[in-house]
Formats: sequence, C-alpha cells, structure tokens
Amino acid sequence: MSLRNHRFRDVLRVLHKHGFVVDRQSGSHIQLVHKDGKYVTLPRQDPIKEGGL
Repeated sequence: MSLRNHRFRDVLRVLHKHGFVVDRQSGSHIQLVHKDGKYVTLPRQDPIKEGGL
C-alpha cells in the first residue's frame, strides 16, 4: 500500500484495527497509543500527505 495522500478517517480506521486508541488531541494533531506503549501522532488534515506518515 502506498503512503501517499490518504484520508485522515481511513488512516485512523486502520490504526484502530491494529489496536491504537486516541490518547489526546492538541490543535490539529491527534496522538494515539497502543497497549504495548507505542505512540503515533496523526495530523488532522485531508489528505494526509506522504511526509505526514
């Protein structure tokens, strides 16, 4: 799967399927955490450009 220009909602859905849950939001970014302690910061923009992932 290419990491170019994906919709925010689609990326969030994939992360949820892999066990990530929303931890907090600051401005236009959402931070998700996995039960094993990994964090992912996701920009709230459509589309999420390649450099944002």
